[in-house]
Amino acid sequence: MTAALAVLVGRLSLFCLAVLGWGDFAVADPGEAGKKPNVLFIVVDDLRPTLGCYGNSMMVTPNIDNLAKRSVRFDRAYVQQAFCGPSRVSFLTSRRPDTTRLYDLRSYWRKKAGNFTTLPQHFKENGYFTQSVGKVFHPGKASNGTDDYPLSWSVPAYHPPTQKYKKARVCPGPDGQLHANLVCPVTVSEMPGGSLPDIQSSDFAVEFLRNRTSRQLHDQPFFLAVGFHKPHVPLKFPKEYLDLYPMSDIHLATNPTFPLWLPLVAWNPWMDLRERDDVKALNVSFPFGPLPSDFQLKVRQSYYAATSYVDAQVGKVLAALDGYGFANNTIIAFLGDHGWSLGEHQEWSKYSNYEVATRVPLMFYVPGLTAAVSQPGENFPFHDALEAVRNAAQELREYSPPQASGISSQVLTRLMTVKRRKRRQVTRFEDFTESDDIGGGLRDFKLPPYRSTASSVRLHHPQQQDNLVLSDKRGWKRIFQGNVLPFITRVNAAPRRSSQHPKASLTYRLSFHVDKHSKTGGHDHDGGMATASQNVGATQAVAELVDVFPTLAELAGLEVPPTCPTDPFNTLLCTEGSSLVPVIRNVSQSLAAAASAGGGGIPSPQQQQQAADSSAANNASRSSDLSRWKRIAFSQFPRPSFKPQANSDQPKLKDIRIMGYSMRTDAYRYTEWVAFDPQRFRADWSQVYARELYLHETDPNEDKNMANFRQYSSMVDRLSAQLRKGWRAALPW
Repeated sequence: MTAALAVLVGRLSLFCLAVLGWGDFAVADPGEAGKKPNVLFIVVDDLRPTLGCYGNSMMVTPNIDNLAKRSVRFDRAYVQQAFCGPSRVSFLTSRRPDTTRLYDLRSYWRKKAGNFTTLPQHFKENGYFTQSVGKVFHPGKASNGTDDYPLSWSVPAYHPPTQKYKKARVCPGPDGQLHANLVCPVTVSEMPGGSLPDIQSSDFAVEFLRNRTSRQLHDQPFFLAVGFHKPHVPLKFPKEYLDLYPMSDIHLATNPTFPLWLPLVAWNPWMDLRERDDVKALNVSFPFGPLPSDFQLKVRQSYYAATSYVDAQVGKVLAALDGYGFANNTIIAFLGDHGWSLGEHQEWSKYSNYEVATRVPLMFYVPGLTAAVSQPGENFPFHDALEAVRNAAQELREYSPPQASGISSQVLTRLMTVKRRKRRQVTRFEDFTESDDIGGGLRDFKLPPYRSTASSVRLHHPQQQDNLVLSDKRGWKRIFQGNVLPFITRVNAAPRRSSQHPKASLTYRLSFHVDKHSKTGGHDHDGGMATASQNVGATQAVAELVDVFPTLAELAGLEVPPTCPTDPFNTLLCTEGSSLVPVIRNVSQSLAAAASAGGGGIPSPQQQQQAADSSAANNASRSSDLSRWKRIAFSQFPRPSFKPQANSDQPKLKDIRIMGYSMRTDAYRYTEWVAFDPQRFRADWSQVYARELYLHETDPNEDKNMANFRQYSSMVDRLSAQLRKGWRAALPW
C-alpha cells in the first residue's frame, strides 16, 4: 500500500466514523479484508498512573505516551482488589473477587469457585493463537502452577529465566557487599544470566512477532499477552535510568503523614518493603513508623526510574508490532494490575482501598477507530530516552574549551554569525526557571554582555534576567534526528561575575535544561488527572478492570459475554463488568468529527482541544449516549484483624475476618469494613467495624476521613445503602 493510499484510507476511516456513526465495527488492514484483528495485551505490575500521558510532567515515558496519543485513555479506571493475584484473576475472568473467591495467592478459581472462561481462553476457542509472556496470570497456585495452560494458552507460558533471581542478593551496597535491597539499581551485564526479566520478556515478544510474519503462521490471528514485572518490588533496574531523575527533582509525597481519623483496620503496614535488607537496616518501628525522608526520596526516584525502564521495554514491543506490519490490524490494551503508594498517607506498596492503590492506567488502541491506519514504522517508532541523555552529555563534552574559561572558537563563531545574520528578526521564546545538571558535562566560558533577538539564539544580559539563556535550536536539534526524543531543547547558563574583567565580560556555568515535557498545570509530581493539553483521546467515564474482557471481545467481533446471573458459579462465560466500546466510540467520534472538519488528516491542536472538550462534555452530560453509563467503581480488600499485624497485607483465606468494601463515585470514596466469613465467603453487613468517607472535591488525596462527623451522617447513610446494593445496581442502564 503506497503512502498516499495509506493517508487516504486513514482520512476516509475517520470521515466515515464522523458521518456514518458507529455501525458494525471490525478492525482490519485495508489490504487484508475479512481478517480477524490481532490483540496485544500489555499489563504492568504495580503501575500507578504516574506517566507523562496522565499529567505527570516529570515522568519520561515516551513510548507509553505515544501509545496514549493513538488510543482512548481512561482517566478513572479502577481495580477490584489492589493485590496482584486476585486482581489478575478478576480482570482475566471478568469476575469480581467475591465470585472468583481469590483474595490471596493460594487457590485456583477453577477448583474453588467455578470453571470460568478466561479472556485468552475465549480468544483461543475462537481460532486465535494465544501466547503468554512474562507475568500475565500470577504464577503459582493462583493459576494452577501452569498459568492456566492449556485452557487459556496455545503453548506453555514463557517466563524469563532471570526471574528466579528475584530475591537474590545482587544489589550493591555501600559496604561493598551484595544485598537483597528494595532500592536496587544495577549493571545489567553483572546480573546472574547477564540480563533482567523484563528485558528477556520484551525480547521474547519481539521474536514472537517476527515469527508471526512467516507465511505459515501469518493467517492465524494471535492474542499476545505481555506482562512486565517492574516497577514491582524489588526496584531492580538498569542504573542508567537514574540519570533521567536527578535527586534534586525528587520530592516527598504531598501528603506523607498518617491521615486524620483513619481507622486502624484500613492501615497497610507494607510488609513486603520491611523484608528487604536496606529497609531492615533502618530499624523502622512497626506498624506505623515512617521511613526516613532521604530514603523515601530514593524509593520514589527508583520507582520512577523503573517505570521508565519498563516504558523502554513496552516501546520495543510496540516498535516490533509496527515494524513487522501488524499495527494496522492489532488492537492494543494497556493497563496496570493495581496502583502503588509512594509515601502517601505514610504508606507504601498496595494492599488498601485508597485511590493511589486502586486507580490504574488503562487505554485501548484500535486502528481505524482511535487512530488512522499508517505505513509500517509510522505508528510506534521506538523512543530511547537514555540515548537522548547520552547524546546531550556527549555534545556537552565536545564543547570543552581550549582554555579553562574560554568558549571554543568554533561555537563562538557559530553564535556570532547567527546573531549578525538574524539580528533584525524578533522571536518570542518560552521562559523557564530551572535546569537539570547532567553530571560531568559542566563547562565555564566567557561571552560579551549583549542581547540577541535571533530566531535560533537567545542571549539575555543578567541585568534583565537572572539566568542567561542560550538556545541554539539549529545546532542542538541536530542531535534529535532519528529515534532521539526532543526533550533536551535548551541550555541554561548561570552568570558569575569575572573578578578579572567585572564589566567587560561575564563567566557562565553551562548545563543542560532537560525539558522532559512542556506541559503545565499538572497536579503535582505524582500526577493526577491529565492536563487540558493531554485530554485528546481521554475520557472521565468510570472504568473497572472487569470491563476489559467484554471490551476486547466486542472490539474483535467475538461473542460478548452476557452479564453474570446472581448465582454465577455454574456459568462458564459471563461478565461482572460492561463493555467499554460505547465510551471508546464516543471519544473516537469526537476526534473523527474534528478531523473531518479540518479536511481530514490529523486534527490541529485547536481541533484536538475542541474534540477533547466535546468528549469531556459528552461524558459528563446526561443528554449524550453516555448519560446512562455507570458512575461507580467497586473495590475491596481483606484484613485478618482490626488492628494492623504482620499478615494484614496478605492474609490467608482462613485468616480473613474483615472485608473492606469500597466504592468510588464522581465525588466521593466511601468504604465500609464489615465482618467476613471465609468459609462461606459471606459478608455480615450488620457488623460494621469502621467507615471511611473522603470528599474528593475538597480532599482529592483522601487525607481526611469524614465518616464519623455528624453533619455527614445522612450522606453516609445514603452511600452505605448504595454500597450494599453492589455493582449490579450501578451497571449502565
